Amino acid sequence: MSRGDTARRYLGVAERPPIDAMNSADWRTMPPLVKRYGRHAAVPIPEPLGDLLASASGLTRYQWETGGPAGTTLPEEGYAAGRAYRPVPAGGGLQSSEVYLVGSADGLETGAYHYDCAAHSLTRVRRGAVPGDLGLPGARLCLLVTGVVGRLVFKYREFGYRLTCLNAGVVAGQLLSLLAGTRWYGRAVLRFDPAPMGDVLGFDAGAETVLAVVELAGEPWTDAGPDRPALDAEALPPTDRTRPVPMLDSVPLTAALLGASRTADGPPPPVPGLAGLGGGAAEPLPAVASRLADGVARRRSADGRFGPDPLGREDLAAVVAAGAGGWESEVDPGHMLLYALVHRVDGVPTGRYVYDRGEHRLLRLPSAQDGPGAAGPFAHILAMHGAAAGLYLAGDYETGLDTVGDRWYQMLNITAGIAVQRVCLAAAARGLGSRVRCSFEADQVARQLHPSGRIRPLCQVLIGRIGSETAYTQPIDGRHTL
Repeated sequence: MSRGDTARRYLGVAERPPIDAMNSADWRTMPPLVKRYGRHAAVPIPEPLGDLLASASGLTRYQWETGGPAGTTLPEEGYAAGRAYRPVPAGGGLQSSEVYLVGSADGLETGAYHYDCAAHSLTRVRRGAVPGDLGLPGARLCLLVTGVVGRLVFKYREFGYRLTCLNAGVVAGQLLSLLAGTRWYGRAVLRFDPAPMGDVLGFDAGAETVLAVVELAGEPWTDAGPDRPALDAEALPPTDRTRPVPMLDSVPLTAALLGASRTADGPPPPVPGLAGLGGGAAEPLPAVASRLADGVARRRSADGRFGPDPLGREDLAAVVAAGAGGWESEVDPGHMLLYALVHRVDGVPTGRYVYDRGEHRLLRLPSAQDGPGAAGPFAHILAMHGAAAGLYLAGDYETGLDTVGDRWYQMLNITAGIAVQRVCLAAAARGLGSRVRCSFEADQVARQLHPSGRIRPLCQVLIGRIGSETAYTQPIDGRHTL
């Protein structure tokens, strides 16, 4: 078996919409969507950590459902009449990530902590733990973003792991965006062995695993020093009612890929270039400065139709630039190509474009790629939602799997999640709406984006003016801005 073959087998399933899985999902088996520990271990959160964690993973609103999972008028037995939502989008609205803090900070004893979004507090899971215990010897304080696979597997089966990786990237992207421009500094780490992390935190390896790390530096993060408390003998267990449910036995491809992705020992692949693309006219974009944190409180996933008014050229420039870079990680943002499907943007002709980072411009894809009806799937998606534009994040699986191995699948999709959240925040900061979509035929889209077919679509974000909404929501808490 050659390097990356486990991921290739998984991709054979994960690049197609999980229609059968969704239609057969038993909502009575939905796992708990929060994880909690005993109240006796809860501690207050020192600021600014409190605002940071609430803005990344706190509960912000409750959305009342209008029907059951099969479109019934009333919810089926065992199906919740509503759901609490967090500040970030998630596949199916099912938040698959939990956030942990490991290390020390002013006002917080050294140890490993879980962020309890239901109580907006920290729970000490293990006293004395430092990043070095996790295999991160160079860090003083870090935030761990995990994947609770069962929260999506019960509905999407194998496809759920793809969404779990994207969800983890979205949370990491939110954290990095909130830290940018402050006195503190964050960096995404995607190469590590999750096994020692799971051991320190007491995870069931079949239920929860660490997918992304955000290392923190700068005031008020402090060094543990020589007087840190001794490491507790074992981690605190979660409550029985909220313990993540092991479901990997039901998704053998996901289980195999997780096992094959423990380490990544090869060099990163080369950054894909734009050779062979952009045979049409170039559309220069204006330089637009965006403070992504301004979009945190305003961002909502559009659940109806977008408004009919077009975007401005500055709007498109802001969301494209936000998704194309601006954060530090082991996977260069340049490993993803960003494509724009322009439908209603003042001053930019309708068409398909790829973004040129070096020149901050859009290059129109050659008309020779179009063919009869080739724009049909794109036009249909945009028209169905009333979107003014759509962005695709895309990357090269094959080259990365050959060099890095199976873990490249996880690393690339987490990076896509970081970029997706930056796009959504940039849109919200400009008063625009956004909606993330992952359910599309990857082969069909890939043929429209790159002549080789090797550049695969990872995620789509629809952008437009805020229009009608179908859901009824109530705010839970105002603590979701930094």
